[in-house]
Amino acid sequence: MRISHAAWIGRVRALGLILRCKAAGLAACFGALMLSGAPALAESSNREFWPELNVFVKTSEHTRLMFLASRTRDREYANAVDGTWGVHLDLLARRLPSFWVSAVPAMEQNWGLWFRVGYNHIVAFDGPGIDENRLLAEATLRSSPLVAGIQVANRSRIEWRDIGAINSWRYRNRLRLERGFEVVDALGDGLGGWLNSLGLVQIVPYTMLEFFYDSRVSGWSRRYLQTGVEFEMARGWGLDLYFAAQDGLSGSPASVNALGAVLTLRY
Repeated sequence: MRISHAAWIGRVRALGLILRCKAAGLAACFGALMLSGAPALAESSNREFWPELNVFVKTSEHTRLMFLASRTRDREYANAVDGTWGVHLDLLARRLPSFWVSAVPAMEQNWGLWFRVGYNHIVAFDGPGIDENRLLAEATLRSSPLVAGIQVANRSRIEWRDIGAINSWRYRNRLRLERGFEVVDALGDGLGGWLNSLGLVQIVPYTMLEFFYDSRVSGWSRRYLQTGVEFEMARGWGLDLYFAAQDGLSGSPASVNALGAVLTLRY
């Protein structure tokens, strides 16, 4: 079906209006989506929508707090709607530690390391889900731009989980590839310059693959693929729009496909 010139103009203007929205207004919209008691957008686990809000507060040159709120369906338990609230502390280490550089000297200039510790509380709004308390610790090894400007990051996370008074742990390893583009460089002086004047600074397409090892099944329980685009805005906020496919190697749910949106605010 062909779209008329007038329709395209209307869509571009609509995009402009969205980009002009205040971050606080966007946060209110996301909060309403996450806290509402309405069911997910679709009944099938193959058509889910996962909204999320991340707030970062810089506390020093190398540390920051990260607050998380999200709402998902079928991510942890079949046919259950879950809400997650969390607080985390990030330690941003710009260089690899000396013992690592000594072991792998070639990585000194191209890789960095940062850490996170945190607590998440998962609430089951309905369905067969169970409330959960979760402690986590993770380390991320991240490259500077490599071939064609692509950056590589590998995150290793360990989670200690209290699920209905049953304790377990889970290991998660995630590999992410991304390529950042300045909006003017990516879209040219015309469209790119106009979007930049509205506050869009950078576009970052990415893809990532994650595997889960769960002590409850003593094996790899899940794999998770996510691909999307991050839009970095001026004045410290951004939006991540993505598609996710989750495949349960054991347990339930067997598979979930979802569209997600993450609003990020930085202070």
